[in-house]
Parts: sequence; structure tokens; C-alpha cells
Amino acid sequence: MSDFLISQIAATLSIIFGLIIPYLLDSRNFILICKIVSGICWIIHHYLLGTPSASFNALISLLVTILSYFRLSLPYYKSKNYPIFFIIFSTIITIFTYTNIASFFAYLGSSLNLLGRWQLKTKIMRVLFLLAAIPWILYCLVDKTPMGLIANVISLIMLAVAIYRFDIKR
Repeated sequence: MSDFLISQIAATLSIIFGLIIPYLLDSRNFILICKIVSGICWIIHHYLLGTPSASFNALISLLVTILSYFRLSLPYYKSKNYPIFFIIFSTIITIFTYTNIASFFAYLGSSLNLLGRWQLKTKIMRVLFLLAAIPWILYCLVDKTPMGLIANVISLIMLAVAIYRFDIKR
């Protein structure tokens, strides 16, 4: 099996765990657990595509997601400064791994996702995830990754439905 095909399978698994399952329920912890599994799949996907900026940004997002999961139970994770530290770190990595405009889109999408994962309010989390899908769609168009494009279009749709269902309709 080629690296490209395996990367597309990883993206498909990420769609299932990161985009479809979590937005069917209104539980912050369940959303974050699904995002952890999804994050691992995205790291594999970007690594196999040979896109270092996206790979490192996906790794940073995964670390933030894991920290976000424990944010309420461990006092030293309650600081609002963690996202700033990770965005600065992500900026440095993007500068050193920049290959084309897709690197910038990966950085922007990852930064918005990172801010979303750190939110305590699920409503704000969903809005930031929705905004993050836009630069990721641009990234996928530039780097020609079909499953990534499908994933982010599904993300936009699922997030819009979840925002309507849980935040507007209520």
C-alpha cells in the first residue's frame, strides 16, 4: 500500500472520530476524547504526505487536546496562558518548516483549533472549530489531499448543525 493511500485511510478515520461522532453529543470530554483519536490520525496523515508544518502543528494540537481534557481536574492546567505558549511554539515551528502557502493555512487552522480546544464553553469551542475549518480547506486545496478536503467540508457542515442544534435552537 502506498503512503498516499494510507494517509487517506488515516484521514478517513479522523473524519469518523473527529468530525462525525463528537458533534452528535453535547459533552466536552467526549468531544475531546474523539479529538485525541482524530489528532493521532491527522499526524499520520500529514507525516505520510510529507508536509512537516502540518505534521508538527497536528502534534501540537494533539498535545493541547490532551492538556485540555485534564484542564478542569488539574489546577496547573487552568491557566489561560497555555494556548499562547503553544501558538508561539507553533509559529516558530511553522517559520522553520515553511514550504508553501499551505504551511500558513495549516498554522492558522491549527491555531484556531488550539484555541477551541482550550475553551470551557462548548459553544465557543464549536465556533472556533468552525472557523478553523476554513484555512484547513484552503490547505487541502493547495496540497491536493482529497480526504482532508472532504473532512473539512464535513466539519463545516457538522459544526453548523451542532451550533444550530445545541446553541441556537436551545
